[in-house]
Amino acid sequence: MPIRSISPAEVNARIQRGERVDLIDVRSGMEWNGGHAVGAKHAQLGSLDPAKLMAERVGTGDDPVYLICASGARSASACAAFHQAGFTQAINVSGGTSAWAAAGLPIERNLKAASLGVVKQGAILALVAGAVLFLMPCSPFPIWGSAYCPTTPSAAAGAGAGAAPAESLDFARDVVAASATTPVLVDFHATWCGPCKMLAPEIDALAAERGEHLRVVRIDVDQQSKIAQEHGVSSIPDLRLWQGGKEIAQLGGFRAKAQIAAWIDAAVKPD
Repeated sequence: MPIRSISPAEVNARIQRGERVDLIDVRSGMEWNGGHAVGAKHAQLGSLDPAKLMAERVGTGDDPVYLICASGARSASACAAFHQAGFTQAINVSGGTSAWAAAGLPIERNLKAASLGVVKQGAILALVAGAVLFLMPCSPFPIWGSAYCPTTPSAAAGAGAGAAPAESLDFARDVVAASATTPVLVDFHATWCGPCKMLAPEIDALAAERGEHLRVVRIDVDQQSKIAQEHGVSSIPDLRLWQGGKEIAQLGGFRAKAQIAAWIDAAVKPD
């Protein structure tokens, strides 16, 4: 069953009319505290329990349940989870809280909790960074000795050379136009997505093997939500293959390097 969507303005209009609206925000706790739609309930995607949420809802019967995130990608995944659990009235709020805020709709924040979250995250990152610097062979504080430090870039390090930085991404230039001469593999992902993190090294290894014969463009669906929406990305990881200025194949979910390579070889047309 296809996932239905609704605009933030339509959801807010129903709230303003006094309707019993179940609006569920599936972002992380820090994102939620930083700002969320007034009237929303928080249920993080990673621990989502559709049956429990439906039992606790304010609506009844076949009333819709609205799922919202930052841009619409995570909430689409949440809708899919609701549908799989048998609750087909789940509807995705298109554009997420970004579109909600852009439309000037009411937002509420828990600034104290958000600030504490930033401090905690910073402390964790500092500890991890310190451990990495201490343990890695090429760190300023190596424990393994400099003999293990590579003198040339590793395959994984060089694999991302063909990828366009997110902040300078121009889809028409970096994907559509670039695919006229070289096949372009577009990786729609997000930092919070576990399977995406597992997939990244597989893509890196494949890109290193193929060198100039394959260009990789990574697109974070939260940072580039407009592009993700334009291309109908509803769940991630989502791989798209472009050649000759058009999309020629799509592959969803985690895949090993060999599977991705076979998929590309089957889709790419010889020059």
